[in-house]
Amino acid sequence: MSSVRPFPIQIFDRSFDDEATAILCSAFDNACAALFDKGQSQPIRETIAKRIIEIAGRGERDQENMCEAALISLGLKANRFAISPRNAAARTGKSRGRPRP
Repeated sequence: MSSVRPFPIQIFDRSFDDEATAILCSAFDNACAALFDKGQSQPIRETIAKRIIEIAGRGERDQENMCEAALISLGLKANRFAISPRNAAARTGKSRGRPRP
């Protein structure tokens, strides 16, 4: 587990209080745990931390949302909100292939 600092931290010109810092740490720990089987180098861990900080800087405070958004933004998790071309065609009623006879 990550240790939570007893004072506000400032990263990338952003400041987070104790509660937000604890949430960021939990989101980071969860993201790293989700990658356990995939391996995680130090640069990947740093990139995940930076993304979580960026997401928190935009106001997100739900650790599950931060974890998921960070992994999706790095391409480490499938985006459950993405619409594939096949699904998009079905939703609009338009086909991307040849017309059926």
